[in-house]
Amino acid sequence: MSPYRARARRFDHVFVLSLQEGDFPRRGRDDPLLTDEERAAAGLPERADARDEERYLFYVCLSRAKKRLWLSWRATDDEGKETARSFFVDDVLELLDGAPREQRRDLADTVFAPGKAPTNDELARSLAVRHAVGGAAGLELSARLDRAMRRAEFLPGDLVVPRVRAELGARKAFGASSLEKYADCPFIYLAEHELTPRPFDPESDALAKGGKLHTALEETYREFGRPTPENLDAVQERARAILLGVLEGSALAPEGPEQRAVHRRMESDLMRFLAWDAEHPLGLEPWRLEAQFGEREGSEKPSLDLGGVTLHGAIDRIDVAGGKAFIRDYKSGANVLGREKLASEQRLQLQLYMLAVRELWELEPVGAVYHPLGQNETHEPRGILRGPKDGDLPAGPFKGKDFTETPEQFDEALEHAREEAVAIAERIRAGELAREPRGGSCSPWCGLFGICRIERGNKDPDRKPAAGASESDA
Repeated sequence: MSPYRARARRFDHVFVLSLQEGDFPRRGRDDPLLTDEERAAAGLPERADARDEERYLFYVCLSRAKKRLWLSWRATDDEGKETARSFFVDDVLELLDGAPREQRRDLADTVFAPGKAPTNDELARSLAVRHAVGGAAGLELSARLDRAMRRAEFLPGDLVVPRVRAELGARKAFGASSLEKYADCPFIYLAEHELTPRPFDPESDALAKGGKLHTALEETYREFGRPTPENLDAVQERARAILLGVLEGSALAPEGPEQRAVHRRMESDLMRFLAWDAEHPLGLEPWRLEAQFGEREGSEKPSLDLGGVTLHGAIDRIDVAGGKAFIRDYKSGANVLGREKLASEQRLQLQLYMLAVRELWELEPVGAVYHPLGQNETHEPRGILRGPKDGDLPAGPFKGKDFTETPEQFDEALEHAREEAVAIAERIRAGELAREPRGGSCSPWCGLFGICRIERGNKDPDRKPAAGASESDA
């Protein structure tokens, strides 16, 4: 992970690697086009000192560790020549009173035994160190290398094992998040929703915060209903106490300086949303909180039949008035999608939940929105709303482009989401799990490329050419 990616995350243990001169910090580079004098003559600002940026990134790395920080550098390069460690290490050592814990690895310690080499490259190094291996051991290693080469040539694709295909084909129940993940990339769905590997990283702060905020909001609204300008102060005061109770005994309990800072941000998000809700009455009141439907224990309603497949889920909040229903879904981040993006990026959850409200609770949906709990400039919710504006809902709190032009267009969007959900579910049941990221390119946030082995930016690597088309045309 680069220092840039690590800036917004915290870890129990942090290893800062390649701390030698020329790597971290990197050697300064001249401007390939203009010298400093030429830049000044042209009225251009001075180039930023690369050392300043490197020092900033180093400080970022130091501040990411919660429990222990490790600084690592090479004593020699690949040719055995001595290398100088980064002066950043010396800066840190000057701040320490006692001698830090130190560990060294000789070159011999970095080579695996042949039988334990995890990769072909490591196996080659191991054999080179031992000047080749003969006899039975050599035959065994040669066979292992052949098997590894055959595996390396095999790329992920659609499922082919009959038993696995049959088990997946018999599945009928799906969740909205699973369907959306498949729309992002079938291989991401396979990894995260079928293989479900245990993550190396601890649960992210954002994910943990989101769950706790959801719980605090649920308990607050169960006790008070929607806040009003008249009782906002009392509701917020009680919500603060509820949040503390929710955090008690968890890793986010405000016991240390870091946890207290996280708690203050969560409290700020909670207070801001309650104030927004009190300021923007819609003429509807909270009716259901965490409304579950499906086959799980505690579900209020059965699964929603989409036509051949079923949907289960939990709706954060349903507001009602006069037989009309409005869905709110809380998002712990600051950015949420509007109506046009929901359609173009195959985000189906809001539309499917409105179908559930219509067919399971027998209420007429007039809209559904994502509420960003994180701090942004407007705090406005985004989603899909039944038009025209100022019809079922006041236009004031919402983006005008999130309203459909007519009620008929609204209903068409819901039915289109149903059709897309069924189509995605049928592809999953058919075992179509090849590497097909939406748009043909991997998302920058996806960390599975080491497993699926797709080249970043490669267009539709598994898509077969159309009949009569050449490989270059596909």
